[in-house]
Amino acid sequence: MNWYKTAQENERWSWGKFLATFTPTVIAGLLALNQFGMLDLQKSYAENPQQVVQEARQVQEQVQPISEEPQPPMAESTSQVSDSLKSMIARHEGYENTVYQDTEGVPTIGIGFNLRRGDASEKLSALGLDINDVLQGKALTDEQIDSLFQDDVRMTLNDARAFLPNFDKQPEIVQDIIIDMSFNLGLTRLSQFKNFRKALSNSDYQTAAKEMVDSRWYEQVGNRSKELVQMMKEVR
Repeated sequence: MNWYKTAQENERWSWGKFLATFTPTVIAGLLALNQFGMLDLQKSYAENPQQVVQEARQVQEQVQPISEEPQPPMAESTSQVSDSLKSMIARHEGYENTVYQDTEGVPTIGIGFNLRRGDASEKLSALGLDINDVLQGKALTDEQIDSLFQDDVRMTLNDARAFLPNFDKQPEIVQDIIIDMSFNLGLTRLSQFKNFRKALSNSDYQTAAKEMVDSRWYEQVGNRSKELVQMMKEVR
């Protein structure tokens, strides 16, 4: 059934029906695409259900499960990221207490925190910061940077689980690689690595490494991709 067409024809298409129709994988992708939480999604749905359904269908076309395993829940992890993973992502993203322009000219701070993202002002405000002051050069403390980073990694972990249904069964080093790639790419772009995902699902880590090399991403991110590929090659 074409649910988007149904939504267009029936303005009372309920929030409950939306949640029952789309899998956690699709909803996680939708959250990542718009960079907001479930409450924001529900508010957006209440304002324009047709648009949200259309976006969900677009995500659904990109994120196709490759196994019949049940999807893990989207509940956020309350544990902190390991020091080794934080160190690796910080090395790849950079670590800056004041605003800087990333390689695409986007104002950024901390560990890859995009100051143009939709929730940037809200997240900074929760730490007692005004986004305009930060854009003008106000420095963040290491504690504030860590808070932003931990929150981003929790969202990234949900994306990683949405990307790979058996994520939690993977070796820790593989989980770290996927999280790092997800932090860099976001769920929508990571989901284009379909052969990579298939190899991981089959625990074929050598093929997964080859699929990482056979991508534009490999050439675009310099030493980051080379380090992650080497890590993948060493998984047994």
